[in-house]
Amino acid sequence: RKEQRKKELKRNKQQRAIVRSNVLLGKDPKAVKEELWALEAQIASGTQLGLASLKVKYNRLTETFERLIKHYERDEKERYAAYKQWEREKEREKAREQAQAREAQWAEEEAIRREAEEAAAVLREQQEAAQRAAGLPAEPAAGEGSGAGDDDDDDDEIPLPPGPPPPGPPGGGP
Repeated sequence: RKEQRKKELKRNKQQRAIVRSNVLLGKDPKAVKEELWALEAQIASGTQLGLASLKVKYNRLTETFERLIKHYERDEKERYAAYKQWEREKEREKAREQAQAREAQWAEEEAIRREAEEAAAVLREQQEAAQRAAGLPAEPAAGEGSGAGDDDDDDDEIPLPPGPPPPGPPGGGP
């Protein structure tokens, strides 16, 4: 009785292995790879809801995909070559889409920067117009000034009151 049970378990194990391999062969590697990419995107998006289950599903699907590819590589060379070509094309397409997305983001950031510069220029013009209307002398804009490049010596531009010159620095000076 015990020997019969062992033989039966062995036969069942072989049958399960055959069923698993047939199910594996029934899967399309392209569809499995696209599903993997979709799971990667979901995991990368950072949705915490069900993240652990997504990772488990991703790991199982990865194992299935690797077994499928090993089978194609070993037994069906033509289908493997066709799959690899498809995968390279998809990777190129994804790289192009990412480059376009980066380019679009750069263009958007550049447009925002230009709008900010234009708004600052309009604000400066409005301030200068208000100063002219009030009869005040126009202040030099940032970066403008005497033109000599003496940023350290701002004291020369401050007008002194009439009368004798002020005393030197405290302590008698050098």
